[in-house]
Amino acid sequence: MKTVNDIVKILGGTGKTADIVGVLPSAVSNWKRAGFIPARHYFQIFRECEKRGEIIPCLLYTSPSPRDRG
Repeated sequence: MKTVNDIVKILGGTGKTADIVGVLPSAVSNWKRAGFIPARHYFQIFRECEKRGEIIPCLLYTSPSPRDRG
């Protein structure tokens, strides 16, 4: 099973992943540390991984917290 670190590597690293989803690299570093990706980024990351021939597990995503909504 792929990890968040694996997915970030597939996408070209922390900076490139941040560019793909429109966040700061520090946010991606936080995902790696926490071991999950906020669910709101699922489709962007899924499409990018699919372009590279990689299928990613949905289990690495979490529902947005109340703080993330809006």
